Amino acid sequence: MISIDKALCINCGRCVESCPMGIFRRGEDERTEVGNEKRCLSCMHCTAACPDRAVRFEGLTDEETYPAPGGDEVARLIQSRRSIRRYKAEPPARELIQSALETAAFAPNAKNRRLCRWTVLYGKEQTDRAVELVLDWARESHKAPELALSVKAGKNPITCGAPCVILCHGPRELGALDGAIAMTTLELLLVRAWLGTCWAGYLTRIADEAPALREWLGIPEGDQICCALMVGYPDGDRYPNIPRRTCTETRWIGA
Repeated sequence: MISIDKALCINCGRCVESCPMGIFRRGEDERTEVGNEKRCLSCMHCTAACPDRAVRFEGLTDEETYPAPGGDEVARLIQSRRSIRRYKAEPPARELIQSALETAAFAPNAKNRRLCRWTVLYGKEQTDRAVELVLDWARESHKAPELALSVKAGKNPITCGAPCVILCHGPRELGALDGAIAMTTLELLLVRAWLGTCWAGYLTRIADEAPALREWLGIPEGDQICCALMVGYPDGDRYPNIPRRTCTETRWIGA
């Protein structure tokens, strides 16, 4: 339920302008009022835009506002991200990961449906078990023979020895794009917390094909696994420099 605190509202009209569904309107007295709130997407553009916190959502009455980060800060964070493939055995604090997951809920998604679900493999015992199940699948299905060869050679391309792996999954209508956006947002939050990350492509692909692995992970029937991310403290020196990268081909249409 959406309401407007008349004592706080200064009738600036920002909620009217910002609402993508046109829920807010001017009443007969030219005061702002709530219209058909059944159309609400819960995107909360209105609460973000209101300068006096007059727009209220039931159960969310203590909104806080935060200053937006500067452009240089965001750019440096993106530029400094590297795929890490060597990790210390100690997993990151649960609270740190949970906080990042909660913030990742702000990632853009289609129609603000927020269909992403998360499964966290926490600790080496769990991530190593996932590797075992992947290798079992590869052996039984006669697929991805390079995995067994790599592990035999002392390498682990499945989880790279990470003590934590986070999987993003959801109903089929979630779509890979929403999952990838959410995971990218999560990754940058974790990188900002000085954690190493790397996308787990093998685990993502095989988890949707291996029944025993899906069952062990507890993925609900009908869910698709969109992506998986290795997470942990880097084992080795951090990257102190940002190498130059050229922009891929860009086409401009219009003046």
